[in-house]
Amino acid sequence: MKYIFLTLVFLCFSIATFAQSWTKLNSLPTRLTFPVVDVIDGKIHVVGGGGVNGATDLHLRYSPSTDSWDTLAPVPYLAQQPGGGVVNGKLHYFGGGYPNSGTRLDDHYAYDPKTNTWSKLPNVPIKRVIHKTAVLGDSIYVLSGQPDKKRVDVFNAVTSTWTQYNDLPDNNFWYSGMTTYNGKIYRFGGGGSISASEATHVYNPSTDAWSSLAALPKSLHAPDAEVLGDSIYITGGYTSGRYIAGTWIYDIAKDAYSQGPYLNSARSYHNMVRVGDCLYSIGGNNNSNADSTAVSVLRFCRGDEYVSVAQKRVDANLPTITISETDIHIVNESKTNTEIVLSIYNMAGVKIYEHVYSTNHQEEIIIDKSRVVGSAGMYVCRAKAGGAQSWLKFVVN
Repeated sequence: MKYIFLTLVFLCFSIATFAQSWTKLNSLPTRLTFPVVDVIDGKIHVVGGGGVNGATDLHLRYSPSTDSWDTLAPVPYLAQQPGGGVVNGKLHYFGGGYPNSGTRLDDHYAYDPKTNTWSKLPNVPIKRVIHKTAVLGDSIYVLSGQPDKKRVDVFNAVTSTWTQYNDLPDNNFWYSGMTTYNGKIYRFGGGGSISASEATHVYNPSTDAWSSLAALPKSLHAPDAEVLGDSIYITGGYTSGRYIAGTWIYDIAKDAYSQGPYLNSARSYHNMVRVGDCLYSIGGNNNSNADSTAVSVLRFCRGDEYVSVAQKRVDANLPTITISETDIHIVNESKTNTEIVLSIYNMAGVKIYEHVYSTNHQEEIIIDKSRVVGSAGMYVCRAKAGGAQSWLKFVVN
């Protein structure tokens, strides 16, 4: 008998309790502070900012499919706390502070992944640092920062021109968590480390105006935010003298928050990006474990709530699930003949396959992965024998 898979992501066993979790991945090759982080063609680019010995021109790229890093063409200039983002397939990098002097910069370059080269573009209208960015369509919005915490400048990548837009509604957008959804910009928290904000706003480009949303349940300095499905995940940050490991999930339609999966350790100043149905947290700061936090890479995917927090066998009768290159293998571990119910779910929790197998003790069921799931994505496999259940999460590329 035969049925699906491709790449094993996480394996654990359970009989009842499930929880959301982040997965620790291959760390950054070196610690970076305040780099520009964004995604091109499903790969994560981590560029510039502060390195071990001051500002760096390092340009790293992470491949989620292989959990590996490589190095690309370096940034043309050195800057700490620059800004940037991907517009029309090119990575923009601009502004920041000159190493060790605090002098603000207005340089602006774009990286072309097709040629692995950088090209000079019109400078940012004012020299700025600690600015936030967001991309809508052909334009990249540059918001807040120093010296003007309310200023907004927008670069149109088609016309290669800068335009100043309406001011921000408050002075605390710097160090906020920011992301975009359905053609709008969302902002969460921000402000200085001793004046963390709980404010949340949404920007409508058609009116060039910001509107208030339900406030964060907790004031947060330097969290980050990213969209997953129809919700926004706001992770980490710093408030009241301590680093935060928690996640708030903002339901966009309901304008309401719920608690989400805790990061493996507390942090602020990290970067969040999305690749497919997975969120990635890159680097960050926590003075109690500065080195490990600065290079950490964490992942959370839609459907991780289906994976048990228990990472050991809790029942001797659990069916064993393993993965080969082409098949799913399930073994009846009970000492008697038994029925095993195999179910496969997509990340929306919808059951897409189920079959009952009558098995003998130690009998192996071999299921051809390509026949069960017809499209790429992440899935969860459950093998149930009586009251004992084994769960396995896997990806099909």
